[in-house]
Amino acid sequence: MNQPDRVQMDGFGFFDVVYYVHPNAQAQRAAKVWARLERLGIAGRVEPIPALSTPGDPRIGVLLSHRQAVQAAHDRGARCVLVLSGDVHFLDRANDILAQATAELGQRPWNLCYLGGWWPIVPPPEPGCRHLDRARDITNPHALAYNRDVYSSILGDWPADVGDAEEWLARNGDIDRYLARIEQSFVVRPVVTTVPALLPFEDASVQTHFEP
Repeated sequence: MNQPDRVQMDGFGFFDVVYYVHPNAQAQRAAKVWARLERLGIAGRVEPIPALSTPGDPRIGVLLSHRQAVQAAHDRGARCVLVLSGDVHFLDRANDILAQATAELGQRPWNLCYLGGWWPIVPPPEPGCRHLDRARDITNPHALAYNRDVYSSILGDWPADVGDAEEWLARNGDIDRYLARIEQSFVVRPVVTTVPALLPFEDASVQTHFEP
């Protein structure tokens, strides 16, 4: 199947691989996420990655889980990978909006694409796009796509074990700061994913349209 056909099929088909960072210790939460993926019709294409439990510093778990997903995508030669994590909620029109956003994304160079998140300042629109804004200082990367062009730099810069992760975070802060420095990064407009902590801050026009 060629890339245009995949984009027309649904927005999630744009990504070669979709991983869900599966919280083994929270089976009920994970079951709800898988039920949402079933309703979206993409559960069969989503692969679980066990979440790393680091209760002393949850940032370590996020860092190592995302690195694990990027490493797996790199090893299998994936053109791009979407990483889902946490109690991710999807907009009821997620497929339609994401199909249009990824069609725009496929027409330009890109490194990162956020499907949701939080930012202190409204991101500027990407010229010529209806469904992409330029990412700026986005936090909470619960649904983030990586292009293969950034695999090598991330795998070279991010630690692979807990001990090194503690030192890395002490020097660099969380991964949000690192990701904010990557150019050619975009965010879907309107966002098609959120998490419970961010739901009250989503735009009022879409806030009630996220499926729990």
